[in-house]
Amino acid sequence: MNKLLKIAIMFAIPLAMWFITPPEGLSVGAWRLLGFYLMAIVGLVVKPWPAPIILLLSIAGSAIFLNATKNVLSGLCIYHSMVSILCVLPQCGVRKNWSWPSYCVPID
Repeated sequence: MNKLLKIAIMFAIPLAMWFITPPEGLSVGAWRLLGFYLMAIVGLVVKPWPAPIILLLSIAGSAIFLNATKNVLSGLCIYHSMVSILCVLPQCGVRKNWSWPSYCVPID
């Protein structure tokens, strides 16, 4: 598949969700946020760019266009748990025999 077609598909999802009326009982903001989440999922499947770029585009797009920066980024602020997990997990995939990095092991 052409890279330009992959990018067009990825950006068409939130654009379509923006103009489609949400189902009954679902707020307009939640419906549009779903479009950005689907954009991230489809982008990770078709891979027009590396995963961090796709996820940053999805987070930035939802924060900018939904005027909800605080709500979009609130999951990363709770005790910094997500940031800690995202820093440690890539090391699990890099090493076959994984152990805690030397800077994480308590010094006796």
